[in-house]
Formats: sequence, structure tokens, C-alpha cells
Amino acid sequence: ENAPDLMSEKLGVDISATDVRSAKGAGDITVSGGSSLYKTSSLTSDTTSTGVKANGGLSKTFLSTGTNVYGDLSYDKYTSDTGTTTAEGYSPALTLGVRQPLLYNFLGAVDKSALKSAEMQYEIDKVQYDLTKTALINAYKKFYIEWVAYSEIVKNNQKNIKNALANYNQVLRKKERRLAENDDVQSAYSAVLSYRQSYNKNLITLNNLEQQIKTIVKMDKVSPANGEFDTKYSGIKKSTITYIPFENSKSYEILTQELA
Repeated sequence: ENAPDLMSEKLGVDISATDVRSAKGAGDITVSGGSSLYKTSSLTSDTTSTGVKANGGLSKTFLSTGTNVYGDLSYDKYTSDTGTTTAEGYSPALTLGVRQPLLYNFLGAVDKSALKSAEMQYEIDKVQYDLTKTALINAYKKFYIEWVAYSEIVKNNQKNIKNALANYNQVLRKKERRLAENDDVQSAYSAVLSYRQSYNKNLITLNNLEQQIKTIVKMDKVSPANGEFDTKYSGIKKSTITYIPFENSKSYEILTQELA
């Protein structure tokens, strides 16, 4: 989950899921409402009116047809004062209606297309995420096996250098007693240089592998297991390759989604 490539693919899946929710949001139930107080006075008489208005409504768009159904309820309660008489009254109202697009979104063509496109992209991103995850897991399995192998190789190189140095020193002592020729000394020293060269080369490879693995796990929590390489190698030798038809593969699933 910490691999940069996998994090990028996971972000793509999350964005696609958000796009699906956004496309479905066009069919949400919408609630509206409000209220107000008012007071009016006549310029030609002493009549004043005060009151309160309140209204509320619901609307719902059906994505399958593009039809919008709505209802509004309003209520107006007022008091009128002429200076000599006072009157009270109220005025309720209920409105029900239907809106149906007749052009581009007729029968919900635009809404359904946006939702289908978002859902298709979401499915594609999920499949791509699974492919990337599988590829990364296989790649890091390979890195781990190589890490274990090169850890052992570097250890063997160190032993070989130690043994070559011991042999070189022994040849030097023999030459001092005239029991070895100069060619023998040069040959022993050449062996030391050869093992040191191999050690440096393999150490660089080991460090590169560790850097690759560090992107997934913390190195202070993981170390090569003794015998791990032999176990993995033995398992690989015994494993068999299974043919998977293209029609049953993840790649085929992505292709069909793209062409749908």
C-alpha cells in the first residue's frame, strides 16, 4: 500500500468513486424552505398590515427518465389594522408539478450517460489498481528473493577475501624462505583483488535492492531469513505455469470496459 505507483492507482480509484457519487447526486432529493416577516403601511390611510410567510418544498429528479417531480407548500398569516378595525387571515397554498426535459436530456440521456461513464471509469480504475498491485507484489517478491541471495553472496565474498588474504600472506612468508616464486605472490595478490572487486560489485547490487524494498517496508524491521533463498528456489523449481486465456484476464476486462 505504500508503493508510490500503487498509491497513485488507489488515488485514481478514490477519484472515480467520487465521480460516481457526484453523478448520482443529480438524482438527490432536494429540500428547500424559508420564512419571512413583513409589515406594510398605506400612504393614503392609516391601514397597516403585518404578517409572516413560510414555505417549504421537495424536488426529486429520476435519472432513468430525466423527470423532475417537485412540490411546494407555502403559508401566509397576516393581520390588517385600519385604525378602527383589526382583521386577521391566512393564505395556505400547495403546488405540485413535473418538469420533463425535451431536448438534450430527454428521457435522462445526459444524466444516464454521465453516470454510466463515471461507473465505467470506476470499474476500469479498480481493475487497473488490481493489476498494478499484482505486478508490484510479484516485483517485490523478486526483489526479496534477490535480496536474500545477494546478502548470502556478499557474506561469501567477505569470507573469500579473508581466505585470499590469508593465502597471500602465507605465500609471502614462503617467498621469504625461498619456497615460492614471485609469480606465486602475484597470483595470490590477484586473487585478493578479484574477490574484492566481486565484493564491491555485489554490495552495490545489494544496496540497490534494499533501496527498492525500502519503498514498501522499513528495513529496520525486516532482514533476510536464513534458508529463505533455498526455500523459494525449491518452490520455483516445483511450480508449474498455468495458461490463462486472454478472455479471462484482467487486461481483457479493461478492454471490454473501454469499448463498451
